[in-house]
Amino acid sequence: MTMRAIPACGAVLLLGALAGSSDGTPSSSCVLEASDSRANYFSGSEVTLRQVIHNTEPHVGRLVWSLSAHGRSLRHGTVDVEHGGDGPTITDIRVPLPAVKDGVVLDTMFTVALVDRAGGRLATHSRPVRIFPANPFVNRRRWLEGLTISVFDPVGDTVGVFERSGVPFTPLRSATDIDGMRTGLLVVGEGTSWVDEPALPATLIAAAARGVSVLCMAPRDGSMPLPAGGAAGGSERVKSLGLRGVDMIAEIDPRLDWKDWSPDRTAVTTRMAVVAEGDAAVVRVGRADTGWAWLESRHDAGDAPAGTLVICGFGIVTHWDATPAARYLLAGILSRLDFRPPLPEKDR
Repeated sequence: MTMRAIPACGAVLLLGALAGSSDGTPSSSCVLEASDSRANYFSGSEVTLRQVIHNTEPHVGRLVWSLSAHGRSLRHGTVDVEHGGDGPTITDIRVPLPAVKDGVVLDTMFTVALVDRAGGRLATHSRPVRIFPANPFVNRRRWLEGLTISVFDPVGDTVGVFERSGVPFTPLRSATDIDGMRTGLLVVGEGTSWVDEPALPATLIAAAARGVSVLCMAPRDGSMPLPAGGAAGGSERVKSLGLRGVDMIAEIDPRLDWKDWSPDRTAVTTRMAVVAEGDAAVVRVGRADTGWAWLESRHDAGDAPAGTLVICGFGIVTHWDATPAARYLLAGILSRLDFRPPLPEKDR
């Protein structure tokens, strides 16, 4: 539930004629901006919102800030600043966010103004701050149980996240356990190496061809056959195949950040490229600066329900404690891979 939608407004706002210095002269040389594009934060947390001042002239003053929703101020404060005029000045503003109820996402607006010692406004900047409860799976236990999730996680980090979040699942000891799956949802844990598990990629394609929904989370390295008719040595038929970038996050849940998931890392940890390997086309995965972040193939399983294979390059487990975007993206992906009829509200 989102209480109110606020459009993204992370762009710099120059006051120019709208606001000037204390003597009324427009301060068009002064720019105030955010250091990143993040908007998603955890309920009840204290966050650092970093502001950058650009001005050719030195000055001493204050940053006056306010966090508001529905026209009402929720938090406010000031921070003293001294700008030398010979480069950008970076100032961290600590903002205690309000707590929200489980199931409620609160949209707020953070506004900050740069004020000189005489009280004149030199520049201002606004950005959305969207506040999420920590657990996206509250009151969704029955839905999760109905997904019949199995997890193969050689690294072990994904299993730990599922356990802490109350996601029910059956652990698989080895990749050979996948061969017996005909239905349900298979999750391959983040950071799994296809080099160490060379048979795994073809096994995942074959599982999707049998009607299993498959989510492979940010594999570390290796390659897989390009999903196509008979790609894994069987008779599976691919109905559709798509490669996407970070825009996939907005398609799954438009509330979520798609660029900056932490101060020093982007959302994508694994990228994919289609390359030639002998006479075959393969999907090569790894840590790279360029490439696709999402592969999705939908399969025709004949008389059985069609399966879907998703290779997700977003570092969901890596960023689990850094941003709610990672947690709510996982919830959105699980919903995307749930092809059952929707449960009645009373049974969710």
